[in-house]
Amino acid sequence: MDNNEAMDRKTFLKMGFLKVAKPFVTMIETKVKEATKRRSLRPPGAIDEISFLGKCTRCDDCIKSCHQNAIKQATEFDSLAVGTPIIVPNETPCYLCDEFVCITACKTGALQMVKREDVRMGLAVLNQKHCHRWAGMDPMCDYCFDRCPLKGRAIIIDDMGPEIDDKRCAGCGLCEYVCPADPKAVVIIPL
Repeated sequence: MDNNEAMDRKTFLKMGFLKVAKPFVTMIETKVKEATKRRSLRPPGAIDEISFLGKCTRCDDCIKSCHQNAIKQATEFDSLAVGTPIIVPNETPCYLCDEFVCITACKTGALQMVKREDVRMGLAVLNQKHCHRWAGMDPMCDYCFDRCPLKGRAIIIDDMGPEIDDKRCAGCGLCEYVCPADPKAVVIIPL
């Protein structure tokens, strides 16, 4: 047998280990990718998701500090995000309070101070077919516009109905929360 064809014990074990370990590495990579895909909104001032997951200690200080009880603890089963702060807009939206006490409460830097008009937690997406105003069911409906903390900037309204400015929408969820349509005409998608 020639030296090129012969496999020493070290090479054999290394190849065997790599073959056995590959499915586990793939599984871990998949879990990390899934966990870092936002399914829920983060509180105002949240840094990018991967860094957020590394810095957030799950101390609950931001949750306890929220006067509106809008911030909840993620309970997603088998996820790296378990225990981290999230906002579920159709349960309790973020009111974009003036003080941002949640950001002040965060000592790790997972939440960083941001101006109200620069908050980007998500994006409101409007389905005109479900919108009472756009569909002609209630030409006076303006709940989303009226409750928007960035009224006249993130949501504008004309005779036809509301329009979302995706460059100004904070994704706070107030519009989704107050929308009387069923199903909701406006929903927030995480960024």
